[in-house]
This record gives sequence, C-alpha cells and structure tokens, in this order.
Amino acid sequence: INIIQSRCDLANNKHKKIFISHSSKDEAIIKLFVDDILQLGVGIKPEQIFCTSIEDMGIKNGEDIRKHIHQNIKNADYSFLLISNNYKTSEICLNEMGAVWAYDNNVKLYLLPKMDFDSIGWLCNTRIAERIDNSIALDELHEQLQQHYSLQNTSIRSWSRLREKFLQEIKAV
Repeated sequence: INIIQSRCDLANNKHKKIFISHSSKDEAIIKLFVDDILQLGVGIKPEQIFCTSIEDMGIKNGEDIRKHIHQNIKNADYSFLLISNNYKTSEICLNEMGAVWAYDNNVKLYLLPKMDFDSIGWLCNTRIAERIDNSIALDELHEQLQQHYSLQNTSIRSWSRLREKFLQEIKAV
C-alpha cells in the first residue's frame, strides 16, 4: 500500500521543486545558472524548476500570475534568491523575497556579480549568503541538491568543467 501511495503521490505531484526568485534584468546569468548548474551539473529536470525568465519553466499564457507564483513558492523544496542591484530595486522581487521567507523552505541566497554583502540589506543579513561566482559555494550546492534528490552523481571532471564554464560565462555577462 505504501509503494502504491508513494507512486500516486509522485504522479500527482505537479509542484516545482525549485523556485528561483530573480530580476528579469539579470536573465542572462539566471539562464546560465539554470542550464549549467541546476540542469546539467546537478541533474534537476526542467519541469522541476520554476523560473519566470525561462519560457518553459515559468507562467503559461492565461494563468493567474499571482496565484501561480504563490503556489510555486509555497510548494518548493528549495527557494533561491538571486540577488543583484536589479533585484533590490524590483517591487516584485522584494514581494517574492517576503513570501519565500514566510514559507522558509530551504532558502538559499546567492549574490550575483557586482553585488557585495554590505548592500544586501538587513533582512538578508539574518541568513548566510554566498556569491554565485564562488566555486566552493557551487560545489556545496551541487552536493546538497544531489543528496536531497538522490540524484546520480556526475563525475567530478564533468561537474568541474560545467562549474568552470559557468564561472567564465558569467564574467562575460
């Protein structure tokens, strides 16, 4: 009975596992993070990620935007706040940040390039943030997500190449 129940739960589980709160003005870096780190590096499937800057991972035509974002924040296993100066000046991003804090579902803060720890604000200072361009922070994220989701480990060489590719590409953005 437990096996059948767990299979039914998996089949009926339509919520995203990862919610990415970000500014659409940082779309280039966000796409690199989702593609190189989360999908190729960690092994998260596209349908498990909610990211409004990537068409097939965001809100579909005709869906209630507020309701859809709320459901994905509420049900996410992990919420990533990808903070930049663009993020801090966006009312929508700050609203998402508040909702993410309220649900407190494995919140991860990453500062985008050109952002420093002193400028993220007092609310974020209650949690430890990492720089998205820090290879050690990315290695820790890779390990944590693979363990949490029981994903097949990618080879160290493969992961290292993807991580280094990502770090080089975000410098160019």
